Amino acid sequence: MITSAGLIFIAARDGKVRAYDEETGGTLWTATLPASSEGVPAMYEVAGRQFLVVSASSAYSTGRQPLAVGVPPPVAGVSAPRGYVVFALPEKSK
Repeated sequence: MITSAGLIFIAARDGKVRAYDEETGGTLWTATLPASSEGVPAMYEVAGRQFLVVSASSAYSTGRQPLAVGVPPPVAGVSAPRGYVVFALPEKSK
């Protein structure tokens, strides 16, 4: 997802969500999710404040050796917290 402020948000199977600078490609921020993500992040606004919501519900494991490059294996019987994680973006300066 690309924002009007030039941020690119990506959530991935490695259990991380990241923000990149659209112009430089540099990583601006990283957060760890309670489970892997296979969805597309969404952005919404409430009372002028922006929020990023990410689905963290994949059964894929983090921290294990992948079966194929970049694809972690599913782990049978492992119960990890899953759901949606919401991050509040910094408030705009007035």
